[in-house]
Amino acid sequence: MATTSKIDWKAKPQPRELVMFGSFLIILFMGFVNLALTPQGAKLKQQQSDLNLLKEQVASTEKIIRAFDAQLAEMQQGKEKQLAAGDERLQRILQYRSVNQAEEAASAIALLSDRHFLGGMVFKGSSIGTARKEGGLAVIPFEVQLEGRYGTFLRYLENIERVERPLLIARVDALGEPEKGFLLIKLFCEIYLPE
Repeated sequence: MATTSKIDWKAKPQPRELVMFGSFLIILFMGFVNLALTPQGAKLKQQQSDLNLLKEQVASTEKIIRAFDAQLAEMQQGKEKQLAAGDERLQRILQYRSVNQAEEAASAIALLSDRHFLGGMVFKGSSIGTARKEGGLAVIPFEVQLEGRYGTFLRYLENIERVERPLLIARVDALGEPEKGFLLIKLFCEIYLPE
């Protein structure tokens, strides 16, 4: 091995020494570059993972928006079908014909007091009022008295809603407290018939 006293600093370096020195400089340069870029590389990796996460969130949000759009379109179609069905039902009710007005009022009371129609309500009585004329129609008022629980009464009203006759509930009077049990209910109804 050469010692510093034997090194001739004025002599031209050999190719092997140049290669070794160049390799050393390259390794030293690469080390400095690596040290300088390591924090940047970590930041780049973090930004890349954040970008990937955002892309996934955008994709899932777009999927949710498409699902909501499809659901909204389905609801609109359902609403249109429901309106069409309601229009058909309204036409049937408006075209309803009756032969005898007194008989029709009695028939409506019989329907509203039917055991299956009552569904747990107790029929207490009824009365028919005096017919009057309104806008080319005969309006026959009648009253139905019932007794039952509040929930049963709500189901009874749902049954009335399905009746396809020109029947209108003009007023409902309820006596008693729903929390304590039975209510005494008076339904003031009107049936509309063509003259």
